[in-house]
Amino acid sequence: SSNVINIDYIAVDGTQDIAMPLALTTNAGGGRRTLDISLDYTDWVATQAYSAKQTVSVNVQDTPLSDRPQIVLTGYRTDPAQPAPGEPFTLTYSLSNVGGGEARRLISALGGDNGAALKPFAPFNSGNVKFVPTLKAGDTVDVVQQLVTDAASDSGAFNLPVALAYDDTRDQRRTDQQVMSLIVRRLPLLRVSFNPAVTDAFVGQP
Repeated sequence: SSNVINIDYIAVDGTQDIAMPLALTTNAGGGRRTLDISLDYTDWVATQAYSAKQTVSVNVQDTPLSDRPQIVLTGYRTDPAQPAPGEPFTLTYSLSNVGGGEARRLISALGGDNGAALKPFAPFNSGNVKFVPTLKAGDTVDVVQQLVTDAASDSGAFNLPVALAYDDTRDQRRTDQQVMSLIVRRLPLLRVSFNPAVTDAFVGQP
């Protein structure tokens, strides 16, 4: 249907009820929304044209959690537990759907969508993006990623963001970013030296 409605006339002090079906876009979100209404009309003898604009407010209820997915990073581990600089390691992290709807086309990207926040880590034998076709409400999936630590990095705890994107049951694309913290420990380097230096040594002589 059209967004234009024609009315023949409205009597003095008269009222006209208008019904128009509307639909919200899938990504509208909840809250108070305003809708502008343009009015164009003439006087009784159609000699003078007038224009006006009025605004009405509409309260939009957001999709409840019971009807949509919610992905949460619930745990992670590395093997070895504390990777050293220059050493490849395996990162396994768990994503749980704590909402009430199925998540579809779930994409998880380490270091953000473009991987810019991966340092001092780098993907090893694969990219930084993993794909999960579906994740039902209440289910958990383990994502396994091979990484390597920069050989020049120091010991410490490093934040590693995980960018999440998925479709809900209404095909609305939802995005989120969560953070894990990985510990890197540089192994000590030992050097043995003799002082004073040994120049000559004889059998049986200390």
